[in-house]
Amino acid sequence: MVRSALFGGREESIKLKKSSFEGVRGDGRTALSNAELSPYGLRAHRLFQEVNLSGIPSNIRAIKAYGDRLLLFNMESGYFGIYVLSGGTVSKTGTTVKTYPLDSDGSDYCTTVLMTDDGHAKLDGCCAHTKLLFFPSGQTACLSSAMIPMLYSTLPTDIPTFRYATLSKGRLYGSEGQKVYVSGAGGCFDWTYDTQGEDPSAEHAWKGATGTQTDRSMEVTALMPYKNGVLVFRERALQVITGNENPFVLKDLFKVGTRHGGSVKEVDGKIYFLTDRGPACYNGSTVDYLPPLPQGIATNGVAGELDGRYCIYGTDGVFHHMYSYDEKSKSYAVCKVPQEVRELVNCNGSLYALMGGVGEESKLYLLTEDRSSSYMEAEFLLLDDEYRRVSVRDLAVRLNVSAGSSFRVTVKQRDQNGKTVNCSFDMVHCAAGGELTYRIRKRIRSSYGVRLLVESVGDVTLGGFEIVYNIAERGGS
Repeated sequence: MVRSALFGGREESIKLKKSSFEGVRGDGRTALSNAELSPYGLRAHRLFQEVNLSGIPSNIRAIKAYGDRLLLFNMESGYFGIYVLSGGTVSKTGTTVKTYPLDSDGSDYCTTVLMTDDGHAKLDGCCAHTKLLFFPSGQTACLSSAMIPMLYSTLPTDIPTFRYATLSKGRLYGSEGQKVYVSGAGGCFDWTYDTQGEDPSAEHAWKGATGTQTDRSMEVTALMPYKNGVLVFRERALQVITGNENPFVLKDLFKVGTRHGGSVKEVDGKIYFLTDRGPACYNGSTVDYLPPLPQGIATNGVAGELDGRYCIYGTDGVFHHMYSYDEKSKSYAVCKVPQEVRELVNCNGSLYALMGGVGEESKLYLLTEDRSSSYMEAEFLLLDDEYRRVSVRDLAVRLNVSAGSSFRVTVKQRDQNGKTVNCSFDMVHCAAGGELTYRIRKRIRSSYGVRLLVESVGDVTLGGFEIVYNIAERGGS
């Protein structure tokens, strides 16, 4: 809806109707759509609650998922204990090697867990079983008919000592330092290479170089099957392994990568990861950067996925949060968590978190359907223009507030130098409750970007908002 033009530019508006959240800017471009951000943000948050089941081990070192089951790892008298959480019950499956590795605290015993039906004559008669492969520990376990690990053993020595690994098209892909490998056509345990001087055999295993644009000191940080290839992440490089048979091809894609292999997640057909510049997304053709996390927020690279949203842990040094990114509204919702998050794992549609800071005992949490009645926070990108200033002339927020609840609205603006300037308003207490419209009548300074932050104490639902603004033409004053 275009309003009358003003001196130095034109006036436009965004209006979001309740529930639909469909906004159109005056120049016809879509500004926001489906900004509902479920399950975080528009209503009180779902809560992370500690999992208190009989048999849960103390001081859990790591968690991983396979199928619809969750693996829990801890260390007992120098051995790694492995537990399975399934159907609300916990069972211990056994212990594994005591000496892996000598200086390890056990947290990286299972950087990668893979499930395969491949067999091998060297696996002590277990070749007919479905197996779990643990990297970088180089261990395997056969699964019983009830899908419970048993018969732990060391992987055959001809399998490289992978830190990261993945399965794609029946072959095992892995990385050792700077090198990448692909197993032979026989499956995970087929590691017969071409001999020097002979023509490559399509059935053989393959070992790749580092690539043309990568520094040879950059180790692989993650492997991810994607579309018709396997993505290779390094600290400052993104590559892809292509081909269906030996010799495979390692191609450079972009000079951007990640130090945090755990941040690489596929969400809704795109690959999200955390770079030195902040969160980014690869869609198969380009790398796009997500909006930055709030100023002063640090992250340890832990990320997860739930309900089509990319989730990132972050902290301001005092409080801990999980940021849930909504692609349609280009914004984050924020959920407070009780401790530092060390791992986020989606298992059978449920989000589990391993939490515990330095010197603290690590505990297992589950994101439940229970919702907090005491805290809500949601942030929306309203306007973003690198070259033209915008002046907010009117801003109204529609809320449904329960009796005794309070809320506060903050307008976050970005100046020409990229600095964020906040314009916060006093907390409003609603004794009676009900649906209301909060209108900001104070003149807000012009800027190059506008975000809206809504916080609440109590049960508050965000119904919609409307913003009217004046946008300067290029070169206007």
